[in-house]
Amino acid sequence: RWYYYFIKAVYTQTGKHVSPFKFADFVKEHFFFFFLKPKKWMEFVPLVAYYHTYEKRKRINHLHFIFNPLG
Repeated sequence: RWYYYFIKAVYTQTGKHVSPFKFADFVKEHFFFFFLKPKKWMEFVPLVAYYHTYEKRKRINHLHFIFNPLG
Protein backbone atom coordinates (compact mmCIF):
# COMPACT_ATOMS: atom_id res chain seq x y z
CA ARG A 1 0.00 0.00 0.00
CA TRP A 2 2.82 2.41 0.83
CA TYR A 3 4.78 1.57 -2.30
CA TYR A 4 1.81 2.20 -4.59
CA TYR A 5 1.09 5.51 -2.89
CA PHE A 6 4.66 6.70 -3.39
CA ILE A 7 4.90 5.38 -6.95
CA LYS A 8 1.94 7.50 -7.94
CA ALA A 9 2.91 10.59 -5.92
CA VAL A 10 6.55 10.64 -7.05
CA TYR A 11 5.75 9.99 -10.69
CA THR A 12 3.07 12.69 -10.69
CA GLN A 13 5.43 15.28 -9.20
CA THR A 14 8.74 14.39 -10.87
CA GLY A 15 8.21 11.81 -13.61
CA LYS A 16 10.66 9.42 -11.91
CA HIS A 17 10.13 5.75 -11.03
CA VAL A 18 10.61 4.56 -7.44
CA SER A 19 12.98 1.64 -6.99
CA PRO A 20 11.34 -1.20 -5.01
CA PHE A 21 14.64 -2.13 -3.36
CA LYS A 22 15.54 1.41 -2.35
CA PHE A 23 11.98 1.95 -1.13
CA ALA A 24 12.18 -1.18 1.02
CA ASP A 25 15.23 0.31 2.76
CA PHE A 26 13.32 3.56 3.24
CA VAL A 27 10.39 1.74 4.88
CA LYS A 28 12.80 -0.16 7.11
CA GLU A 29 14.32 3.13 8.30
CA HIS A 30 10.97 4.92 8.83
CA PHE A 31 8.74 1.98 9.79
CA PHE A 32 7.34 3.38 13.02
CA PHE A 33 6.58 6.76 11.49
CA PHE A 34 4.19 5.10 9.04
CA PHE A 35 2.21 3.61 11.90
CA LEU A 36 2.30 6.62 14.20
CA LYS A 37 1.37 9.23 11.59
CA PRO A 38 -0.34 7.52 8.66
CA LYS A 39 -1.79 10.75 7.26
CA LYS A 40 1.59 12.51 7.00
CA TRP A 41 3.03 10.43 4.14
CA MET A 42 3.01 13.44 1.82
CA GLU A 43 5.93 14.90 3.78
CA PHE A 44 8.19 12.09 2.53
CA VAL A 45 7.39 12.38 -1.19
CA PRO A 46 10.29 14.79 -1.96
CA LEU A 47 12.67 12.63 0.07
CA VAL A 48 11.64 9.46 -1.76
CA ALA A 49 11.79 11.27 -5.11
CA TYR A 50 15.35 12.40 -4.47
CA TYR A 51 16.95 9.37 -2.80
CA HIS A 52 14.87 6.32 -3.70
CA THR A 53 14.26 6.53 -7.44
CA TYR A 54 16.08 4.92 -10.32
CA GLU A 55 19.15 6.67 -11.62
CA LYS A 56 19.40 7.63 -15.27
CA ARG A 57 21.54 4.91 -16.82
CA LYS A 58 21.53 2.97 -20.03
CA ARG A 59 21.31 -0.40 -18.31
CA ILE A 60 17.93 -2.06 -17.80
CA ASN A 61 16.35 -1.78 -14.34
CA HIS A 62 13.94 -4.11 -12.53
CA LEU A 63 10.81 -2.25 -13.59
CA HIS A 64 11.72 -2.89 -17.21
CA PHE A 65 11.83 -6.64 -16.52
CA ILE A 66 8.49 -6.55 -14.69
CA PHE A 67 6.59 -4.64 -17.36
CA ASN A 68 8.46 -5.91 -20.46
CA PRO A 69 9.55 -9.48 -19.65
CA LEU A 70 10.22 -10.42 -23.29
CA GLY A 71 11.66 -7.20 -24.61
